[in-house]
Amino acid sequence: MENVEEKAYQRKMRGVSKALSIISKIAKVFIIIGGVCVLLALIVIPLIFKNITFEGDQIKIGNESVLTLKMEEDKMVLKIGDNVVAADATLDDYKEIVKLFNSESKTSIISYIEGSLFIAVVALVLLYLVFNYIDKIFNNIHKEKTPFILDNVMYIRKCAYLYIAFVVAPLVLSGIFEMITGNNMSFNLNLLEVIFVLVLFTISYVFEYGYELENKDNKKVKTVKE
Repeated sequence: MENVEEKAYQRKMRGVSKALSIISKIAKVFIIIGGVCVLLALIVIPLIFKNITFEGDQIKIGNESVLTLKMEEDKMVLKIGDNVVAADATLDDYKEIVKLFNSESKTSIISYIEGSLFIAVVALVLLYLVFNYIDKIFNNIHKEKTPFILDNVMYIRKCAYLYIAFVVAPLVLSGIFEMITGNNMSFNLNLLEVIFVLVLFTISYVFEYGYELENKDNKKVKTVKE
């Protein structure tokens, strides 16, 4: 009877672990797609901003007019072609936008965007590695008779360390960026992220304890048989 119940439990465990492994793989694909998009943006955005000029009431990329700014009834109207995109800004906003696109501000904007995108790339790489280990954990649970194996303990701890890096890296990199450029980047430590890391470490110790218990039981069985 116990053997039947154990097999039923293992089937359920393998079914759930297989589903979670598939979800992890899908998450990795989306992270790769996001990473590629961010890398492309890293390359393309400086080229676009380099060619942006402000002439009169138009924003141009090269010689092509892409946006038109006009003051109508004390409000700034933003148009793409003949289509009105926004009509809420004031004259002061208009002046700020004009000021924003001067040569010095463009350098500042590009550096801020590039810094943010670089931090995003680092975060996505770390997140990919986290999901890669999660995928391995659930693959092991699907294949093995028990989830309590040393590989899973190691993978869970690696997830915890990588997630620490995922949380800390943006804070460190944004601090370095701020020291170099003087631009402030708002990255804050989230309490939930700290709790999540602690939970991961706790789970790793639970798995390690389960592994040790199963080892003891196996040794007892071998001793009885002998």
